[in-house]
Amino acid sequence: MEFPSNSSSALPWTGERYVPELEGEIQLEHVHRYFLARELAKGKDVLDIASGEGYGANLLAEIASSVIGVDISAEAVRHAQNKYRRKNLDFRVGTCSKIPLENFSIDLVVSFETIEHHDEHELMMLEIKRVLRPGGILIISSPDKKEYTDLSGQKNQFHVKELYRKDLENLLKEHFKYQELFGQRVQTGSYVAPLDSSLATKFQTFRGSLQKPERHDGMDRALYFIALASDQVLPPFPIGLFEGSSVLAQKDALIDKLNHEFQERTAWAKSLNQEVNQLRESQAALQKEKLGLEEESAKLRRELDARTEWAKSLDQEVNQLRESQAALQKEKLGLEEQSAKLKRELDARTEWAKSLDRQIDSLMNSKSWKLTYPLRYLGRAARKLKRGILRGVHFLSKKAYHAMPFSARTKWRLRGWFYRLLPSLHPDLAVAVTLCAPPTPATKDVADLWNIFSQSPNIPQLDVHTAIDIVIPVYNGKKYLEPLFSSIISNTTLPYRLLVADDKSTDATILPLLYSIKLKNPDVDITIVENSENLGFVKTVNKLALLARGNFVLLNTDVEVPPYWLERLIYPLVKMDRVASVTPFTNSGTICSFPNYLQDNDLPSGMDVNFVDRAFSFVKLSNNIIDIPTGVGFCMGINKAVWDKIGGFDEIFGKGYGEENDWCMRAGKFGYRNLHVPNLFVYHKHGGSFLTKDKERYQQNNLAIINARYPDYSDKVQ
Repeated sequence: MEFPSNSSSALPWTGERYVPELEGEIQLEHVHRYFLARELAKGKDVLDIASGEGYGANLLAEIASSVIGVDISAEAVRHAQNKYRRKNLDFRVGTCSKIPLENFSIDLVVSFETIEHHDEHELMMLEIKRVLRPGGILIISSPDKKEYTDLSGQKNQFHVKELYRKDLENLLKEHFKYQELFGQRVQTGSYVAPLDSSLATKFQTFRGSLQKPERHDGMDRALYFIALASDQVLPPFPIGLFEGSSVLAQKDALIDKLNHEFQERTAWAKSLNQEVNQLRESQAALQKEKLGLEEESAKLRRELDARTEWAKSLDQEVNQLRESQAALQKEKLGLEEQSAKLKRELDARTEWAKSLDRQIDSLMNSKSWKLTYPLRYLGRAARKLKRGILRGVHFLSKKAYHAMPFSARTKWRLRGWFYRLLPSLHPDLAVAVTLCAPPTPATKDVADLWNIFSQSPNIPQLDVHTAIDIVIPVYNGKKYLEPLFSSIISNTTLPYRLLVADDKSTDATILPLLYSIKLKNPDVDITIVENSENLGFVKTVNKLALLARGNFVLLNTDVEVPPYWLERLIYPLVKMDRVASVTPFTNSGTICSFPNYLQDNDLPSGMDVNFVDRAFSFVKLSNNIIDIPTGVGFCMGINKAVWDKIGGFDEIFGKGYGEENDWCMRAGKFGYRNLHVPNLFVYHKHGGSFLTKDKERYQQNNLAIINARYPDYSDKVQ
């Protein structure tokens, strides 16, 4: 039997459904079934359920009235429609549980190798009964699970639910009145059949040997079941043989080919075996040689490792010697340089000594030296007497001070009065008094000192109910922050708040430090503002001033304040009328600088801010208030009412410098005063936020703006 095929349009073989391009036993099984069904299909309307590639439906259509092939695979249906074209043949997509046909439209349903591929057996039977006309016939095949799977030990991956013989019989009995079961198996053997189909026959299966023959009625060990089912008496069903001698011939040819190939490969294997034996002998010799080389290699490796360690120790020693040599060379150069310097200094001092020696010789040989000898003698005696008197006075004063029946505060005031009086008794202590004098060019006599100084530190008592806000813009300058906050927290006695802003410092440690200071001082009201971008000093101060509740103090980060500083600074704002700003003395604050006006001064040697401020605290505030054209922003108290009235710092001054001068000059035009507080000294390190080159640029640019706005500014600050 030949089948129409087109290799270019052949359906791919997946193992799930048979295609006619396959030969051998699988061809015999599938084709034989359709040949049997063909005997029942003449003149009938036929449904081939699970028609697959379409070859069977095409075979049935040769004698049937009409054939409809139904398959779940759209690909298989398209292939069949293209390959098999007959007027009485159609292919459709559908399933066994949902057949795309009308009720009672089919005479014969063909279902080969379908039922084991799903588990909807009841639905399948109901659908088949729905499309069958009364008296219609079902021919169905299914593998015997016992033979196909259980005894073979193999599992078909495409089978979902296989049936035993009893399962298939029960299923058919539930839905059809008449059923008949046949068996199918491809097997090598001898087949005896009647020559005339009219003779009555009895089918038997024989197997065994001459010593042990076996006989079984019907087909024994069928691999597949083929069943007929109908609600009417079944028609005669022709059983028989599908002659497969061509398949056996193909097998014989294949066996001969394989046998010939086996002989050739056996000879090849023998030659390979001989070669393998030779290679084994060669390998054994090489293995022996390899072991010898490995042993020698290990020995050389150990020797190499030992020499490597030795070389490393030598290299380390060489490096140490080089470092030692470099250090000695550096030390030698330093000593040579020091020696040359000392030699130059020695030569200079030798020359100086020689000059002095010549001067001494000349002086001692002069007449004046000889005439003044008695005076020199009396002077030495007087100095010795003076030192003795001073040591005695110091000892007696100390004893008397501790023996006084006064309180510590009274004794502290007496000691202050004594030290102020002492310069008039001892001229060497006049420097201490000048620390307290205001910077005026006029020279005052000793009597004027009593108008400048009070008998005790001038610390005003203020009744402040609202906390004074201390505004501190921060931009880098980490080294200044600890001393600043430490001095504020330790030395501030009035109620206060700290309004601190980090102006997007490039130093990432600034913010953590600020929060650490806040965490360590829970009793201090500290507000920390984080700028999302660098606004500059001017905009940051304006931003913080919005949070101020009343008069506030502007502090730079590079300052340190002394005890009782806030009372003295803020006093004029609280007690005096029409005051816009107040600024204390400092070592570095332009017109508020001390001792040198308009200069940056260092603190006197051995003195800190508290020591210097101690002298300033005795200055009488009422007699020595100084009007100045402008405050200085390192430490400036600001009247919040004036700030709100005339506005904050002008942001034309950018990052900073000159903004407080502009604000104070503007306040002066409104009739307000800017005061210099004489009884307070605040230490200003200078340079906490700006680099020197930035400072100079800002100062030049902003000074030009101020001079343009206030032509008399330069004259007022000189």
